[in-house]
Amino acid sequence: MSRERLEAAFIDGTRGRLLVVRRGPASAASTVLIVPPFAEEMNKTRRTITEVARALAEHGTASVCVDLFGTGDSDGEFKQASWEGWIDDLATVDEWTRRAHDSPITGVLATRLGCALAAHYAARRPQPLDRWVFWQPVLDGARYMDQFLRLKLAAGMLGDGPKRTVADLRREIERSGTLEIAGYELSAGLLTAIDGVQLAREVDARWPPLHWFELVRSVDAAIPVPAAKLIETLRRSGRSIQLQTIVCDPIWTSTEIIVSTELAAATAQALGA
Repeated sequence: MSRERLEAAFIDGTRGRLLVVRRGPASAASTVLIVPPFAEEMNKTRRTITEVARALAEHGTASVCVDLFGTGDSDGEFKQASWEGWIDDLATVDEWTRRAHDSPITGVLATRLGCALAAHYAARRPQPLDRWVFWQPVLDGARYMDQFLRLKLAAGMLGDGPKRTVADLRREIERSGTLEIAGYELSAGLLTAIDGVQLAREVDARWPPLHWFELVRSVDAAIPVPAAKLIETLRRSGRSIQLQTIVCDPIWTSTEIIVSTELAAATAQALGA
């Protein structure tokens, strides 16, 4: 018999209601906090994350996933979102899990930009976490946002208007306060906050062994050089980084929804399933 119990609820955050989805036994001894990636990458990864949550539930571990303020089905608009507000959202979910289910959060699964968000949150948490899994973390926030802004440039190439650059878009958002990118109205404040993300600065000495997953397109493909360099630097400093590659197209940027059962199974195992 399946041990999965699904609960969806709206809880009160600091700025509005947050949708949380919890899976697992009602009396689970521990819970994994799932920190979603940025913008459309969140929608692309939902199905694989669901597979992880189901596998954890089968082994008696609960998971809780939140739509951060201004995203998904939670209150607010994307242009109202802030990095600090999202950290507060994670704290709210943590407290709700402890209070409503008496099931403390002991592990984290974070994806892409969500890895830095999870690291920022964990650094403020009084108790360290026991288990960490990162899916292809964003290392440099400014470079990542340049890539996000290029979605706007790509859309503009279809028209006859003047061609713009990433620098032009950055000046525009600074001047106007917001800019629509691929259906998401990005605020200047959120852009500035993400620009400041450098994952290497967020690594905490209290972290347990970190399971780091990279998706590659072939068995003999190497992981990106910046990631390899950071992993090596962290290992030399005494951090335990367990790197695993999965052959699969990037599920967070694919045109179609891709479910990586191999990634889901390996992740669940790393989180104790």
